[in-house]
Amino acid sequence: MATDYHLSPEPVSGRLLADTLAREKEIGMGIRRTVTLAAASLTLAAAPALAQDRSQDWTHWRGPLGSGASPAADPPLEWSDTKNVKWKAQIPGEGYSTPIVNDGVIYVMTAVDTGRAGAGPSNIFSYRVIALSLESGRELWSTTIKEEPPHGGLHQTNVEISASPIIAGSRLYAFFGSRGVFCLDLKGDVIWDRDLGDMRTRNDFGEGA
Repeated sequence: MATDYHLSPEPVSGRLLADTLAREKEIGMGIRRTVTLAAASLTLAAAPALAQDRSQDWTHWRGPLGSGASPAADPPLEWSDTKNVKWKAQIPGEGYSTPIVNDGVIYVMTAVDTGRAGAGPSNIFSYRVIALSLESGRELWSTTIKEEPPHGGLHQTNVEISASPIIAGSRLYAFFGSRGVFCLDLKGDVIWDRDLGDMRTRNDFGEGA
């Protein structure tokens, strides 16, 4: 399944990190990101102009209007493995994290099962933020936030990454649940982090359920 990005011409309004995290928790999980990420050629035809036209940035879940809709988008109506696809990029791991777009760069969060056994019943996961070129899909950088086993259970339809990143100014904020909140610069370096403690979930359905 391919994921297309509909970029809005509306200017991005300022939004506090706490408000965004609370909104995501209230509304629920975002759209699940598949392992293969594809960009529509019609949707991204204007990608080189993004460096000048920042009004098309999509810097948080559901976009600048908070609705998930772009009033000026003109996406293709037909899809195949090759039709209306500009590029594909393999993303390691899995997650419900919604990709965001800022100044010609796509940012996405993911959790990768390392296959290494943890102290408990779960394997150790590698929790990462990855940046890709919007124009080509080339990986620009990948930052490993933490490597550790999940402390709780997981529903069969859930995954280890449920929250989506947000960009405000020159900083990217990523909430990794029991791993904490992390602030990165747009080169992938961690500026600060805060541990909020282990989350407790109902019936061990997993964080973000």
